[in-house]
Amino acid sequence: MKVLVAGSGGQLGNSLVNQKTRGIEWFGFTRQEMDITSLCQISDKVNLIRPDLIINCSAYTAVDLAESRHDQAWRVNCDGVTHLAEIARQWDIPFIHISTDYVFDGFKSESYLETDQPSPLNFYGKSKLAGEQAALDAFNKVLILRTSWVFSEQDGNFFTTMLKLGLTKQHLKVVDDQKAGPTPVKLLSSIILQLLSLYQQQSTLPWGLYHYCGEPFVNRFEFVEFLMNDMLNKGMLHSLPELEAVDSSIFPTPAARPENSCLNTGKLKALLGRLDNDWRPEVQQLLAIKAHQLTSSELEGKYETL
Repeated sequence: MKVLVAGSGGQLGNSLVNQKTRGIEWFGFTRQEMDITSLCQISDKVNLIRPDLIINCSAYTAVDLAESRHDQAWRVNCDGVTHLAEIARQWDIPFIHISTDYVFDGFKSESYLETDQPSPLNFYGKSKLAGEQAALDAFNKVLILRTSWVFSEQDGNFFTTMLKLGLTKQHLKVVDDQKAGPTPVKLLSSIILQLLSLYQQQSTLPWGLYHYCGEPFVNRFEFVEFLMNDMLNKGMLHSLPELEAVDSSIFPTPAARPENSCLNTGKLKALLGRLDNDWRPEVQQLLAIKAHQLTSSELEGKYETL
């Protein structure tokens, strides 16, 4: 099976195209290699490869910048997704699209179901929701997978940011009023592979909206607390930095974030039979690799410029 992955330069897309999976031939394209805001570029690649399935990992993810760069965010998160879905419909190619927990406002006390009404607080969430709706309206073989707080060893996520700060700062203020399910890229990739395997077996999938994220649900302070304690256990820290739980108002940002964006994964679990979504062993594994890579001198000076 040939699978075209848009956005292979990002942490999820890169993880997928580097999977060694029998029966799957990956064709990954970075933003520079295939701009999804260009219908012609997508059409050319699909005509060349003739994929059996398309996965979109491309997104404009600069949540705060999106507040002042509406056009850029909309072109990627809505128009680009629309283009992919239209091409998928023209060629009758199933389409999997990755979306976000930020389509919700966070006012619900429990975890969000796929049937809950979205109401994004920021423009990033609005553009992602518009992309979801456009894809579902364009084609009947679309599976949208919403996820949250995705992390890996690749720079540019909350995990790597706090890892670097933990190595250089003695005091860290971390917000405790934003709660969700941290999602390791490794596990998210595995879920997508399970969906592909199911499609290969059945030649179809129950299309529509699904949620997947890591558990247990935690706020950002609790995630950092777990991270720092494991860094200490692995000898990456001489002592724990002082962690101070603060309200998000301490760090004002252009874009509002939902206080609760926990995603209920029951629908996906019913489809696949079981879900591997405990993020804690993945944090421990990533830190074990990092601890092995770092020398004593690196531990003292590698991130001193932060």
